[in-house]
Amino acid sequence: MSGETQGYKKVPPLNSPVKRKQGRPPFKPTDEQREQVITMSSHGVPHRQQAPLIGCSSPKTLRKHFRDELDIGKIQANAKVAGALYQSALDGNVKAQTFWLKTVGGWQETGRVEIVSEDKLGAIKRASEVARILFGEAGEKRAVF
Repeated sequence: MSGETQGYKKVPPLNSPVKRKQGRPPFKPTDEQREQVITMSSHGVPHRQQAPLIGCSSPKTLRKHFRDELDIGKIQANAKVAGALYQSALDGNVKAQTFWLKTVGGWQETGRVEIVSEDKLGAIKRASEVARILFGEAGEKRAVF
């Protein structure tokens, strides 16, 4: 009795619906597009401007299919800028040196006053006395033998 239900045979419908693909075909990135995304991302081009150039319908589609490439481009851009900043600091740019030390070196500007112990205060007084002897009251140099 397989295929029969209470004496009736199962018959396929006369007009079976045809399955049609609807909407836009799925996006498939190429190697060339991947390289373009890395290059544009490393030059700071926003996602909303990259998407139409690559052929994506939206920045969301771009991020979905090119997440790694977008991240790589951003890392490359940051590395280039960090390298230029580092070289500028080495070349004597004081602002670059200060920025580097504050962000990478952990330095910070503080407005606090430290209270020194009596031992340190005595050493400071002795150092200022030596400076007074060496450089005099008005700041002129003196020879000390």
